[in-house]
Amino acid sequence: MKQQGTTLPANNHDLKQYAFFAEMLSSLKKQKWRKGMSESLHLTRNGSILEITLDRP
Repeated sequence: MKQQGTTLPANNHDLKQYAFFAEMLSSLKKQKWRKGMSESLHLTRNGSILEITLDRP
């Protein structure tokens, strides 16, 4: 799988959270309602919480 513009978190805990969100996005791509959305996934740090935002076209 080729990923562009991906920055992996520095520590192991964040890496596990990133992997969780990446897996969740992969799952969402397989669902029909996901079809109208763009493919971008934004992970932002808010303290120790990672927020996920799926862009709509």
